Amino acid sequence: MSATIPSENYLPFEEEAAIAIPYSDVTPYTEPADGKHWYRGNTHIHTFVSDGQATTMESALLFKKIGWNFIYLTDHNAAHVNLDFWVNSAKRPSAPKYIQRFIGAYPDYAPEQRTEEDGSVSYRMDTIGEVANKLDETDKFMILPGCEIGVNSLNGDDIHCNLLNANIACKTKPQADVPGNLNYALGLRDTMVGRVNPEVIFSVNHPIWKYYDVLPEFVIAHPSIRFFEIANTGASPIFKVVENEPVVTTDQWWDVVNAVRATNGQPLLYGVAGDDIHNYDRFYNGMDLHGRLSYIMVNACHLQPAKLIEEMYKGNFYSARGAEFKSISFDKSTKTLSVEVLPQEGYDVTIQFIGTKRGTDCSCQRFVEKNVTDELPEWLKKRPFNRDRKIPVYSPKVGETMLESHSLQASYAMKSDDLYIRAKVIMTAKEGAKQTLYAWSQPIANA
Repeated sequence: MSATIPSENYLPFEEEAAIAIPYSDVTPYTEPADGKHWYRGNTHIHTFVSDGQATTMESALLFKKIGWNFIYLTDHNAAHVNLDFWVNSAKRPSAPKYIQRFIGAYPDYAPEQRTEEDGSVSYRMDTIGEVANKLDETDKFMILPGCEIGVNSLNGDDIHCNLLNANIACKTKPQADVPGNLNYALGLRDTMVGRVNPEVIFSVNHPIWKYYDVLPEFVIAHPSIRFFEIANTGASPIFKVVENEPVVTTDQWWDVVNAVRATNGQPLLYGVAGDDIHNYDRFYNGMDLHGRLSYIMVNACHLQPAKLIEEMYKGNFYSARGAEFKSISFDKSTKTLSVEVLPQEGYDVTIQFIGTKRGTDCSCQRFVEKNVTDELPEWLKKRPFNRDRKIPVYSPKVGETMLESHSLQASYAMKSDDLYIRAKVIMTAKEGAKQTLYAWSQPIANA
């Protein structure tokens, strides 16, 4: 598949591929697990600093309470370090209700308040440093900085990308279209943290949220993009697909990119799962959170910022929405991926080993056209974006299930014509209205 987006102000494709891939010689899950632990964390969180409905302290307290080991705060184009940020009740009328709920639950962490000249009340948000001083625990919990870069296009179609472990804020300008947005976001990354920075992760968020705008081709054109969101609790496509027509899923979107990269001998794209939480009602109203939050599990020796990022670049993590692996290993001599799933009462297990064969046509076969106006919520109908969506269709041979098992343990040895392999877990409830649970390993190239 050829690159289809403009490359102005960027290195030629081959040069970027050569320099922008940290840990390109590392194969996921091949290192011994001795001395390592699985750390659970959320890579996509919003607070009052942008359009979320919780204070910075509240977000950390809530995720720590349910057993998460780390969280990255990723407010839109905002930083949380050395931030003097006040939420004003006149500008955010709903803020007092949520803040009073928080104070009622955690009175010892009530934010500083002040009354403005107009009589409104403002609430000060804690910085990450202040939260860390009160809540961080060695090898148990850690709060980390991040930023979600949001770029609008002139027709209203957005692109969002996370920078994890980056203490930055930015302003953006609308671009002509989605490829232009991605170029622009990458340019901001290059300026703020560098094209090659093994201490910071750049991730393309919810690529098919609402519009199917971020086509696989756009990411294929930039080999320095190493991460994207395979799961996002808060941003799934909101419109129904065209009846009797195939539709690309986030899983197949991932497989299109990786089939091309594997064919070209480039390191594969890793999948991150984030909750993208804005509304925190679920933590207070007694909702069963199991299977309703998306997160990653990182296999690392210690809960430290540099160690988490290093292991993610090596692919020693997996993404989850309720289902979890007990172990993942890859034997390089036999090219065998082996997984074991943690059993959960009341659920049946399916393990799928997914890959693409060499020579498969990975190009977009055609587009299915659909107008989504009638399916949009009122708040989205006010936005000036193109309602006539073009949904790409790819060959069903891209991202085939090579082997399926209904046991807790399974293995797959790559065949000579496999480009790569990855494992996906699907856990379905035996009865009742429980959530379907998922987990995704990282892909491994057949080098």
